[in-house]
This record gives sequence, C-alpha cells and structure tokens, in this order.
Amino acid sequence: MLVGHQIWRLEKGGVQIIDISPGDVGRTALIEYSYNDKYGGGNVNDYSIMWTDTGETVAWKSANELELIDEGGEYLFAELAAKRKTT
Repeated sequence: MLVGHQIWRLEKGGVQIIDISPGDVGRTALIEYSYNDKYGGGNVNDYSIMWTDTGETVAWKSANELELIDEGGEYLFAELAAKRKTT
C-alpha cells in the first residue's frame, strides 16, 4: 500500500515536475504496475495505482510522490475492482 505525501512542487533545473493534488495527500492506494512492467523501457519510477477508497486507477504517480506503508495486499485488487463498479 502507498500513501501520497506532501510534495507540492519539486523543481529540477527550474522546471516544476511534480504537483500533487491536495485532495490526494494522505490517500492510500495499491500499486498496479510500474511503467516498465506494462510497457518495458526500464522506467521503474512511475506507477499506475488503484485508490483504496474508490477502486479508481491513476497513472502515472512518481516514486517520490509515494511512501511505502505495507507490502503485499494483492488480494485487495478484486475487492477494489468490485468497489469501482458500484461507485
């Protein structure tokens, strides 16, 4: 499981590369897959996630937007997919 943390802006060479929505800070999610898992190419720092409160998915969340709080949880995917269908 993951939780968004409060990085409002990260500057790299004067360019803003991350801006987390305030509504997403503190929400928990499951990682579905990394960009590399889905498309190849070696990008293991961007992830598709599934929110645990709604079952909705979002791509791409950067590794520095996420904080690991627990490992495992694969059994929750079916439960969250069902939740998504009912909301």
